[in-house]
Amino acid sequence: VLFGVSAYGVFLNGYTCENDGGSDGGSAGAGAGNGHPTHVWIGIRDESKATWPGRMDCMVAGGLAAGMLPREAMVMECAEEAGIPSNLANTMKPVSAVSYTGFNDDEW
Repeated sequence: VLFGVSAYGVFLNGYTCENDGGSDGGSAGAGAGNGHPTHVWIGIRDESKATWPGRMDCMVAGGLAAGMLPREAMVMECAEEAGIPSNLANTMKPVSAVSYTGFNDDEW
């Protein structure tokens, strides 16, 4: 990074897919494209947040501290932000990574 700061984070977007019995399909993509409903879990930002208050957001998100593995950070954030127990959070499947550059000329 030239004249900037690298920052890393973890983000969880969750969904469930209904199977023939009408309950959670239990595996990523189980309901996609097979006629069974897919339900996306959306977070709503607190009205007291300085940025985008009351807007839709990822289900869970947080920073990735130096030396911490992404899965470890995600399990911790799941418990803190959404009350998701570690035994359930540990069943998540990572599916992609996103890189982006942000610029803000109003503040550092």
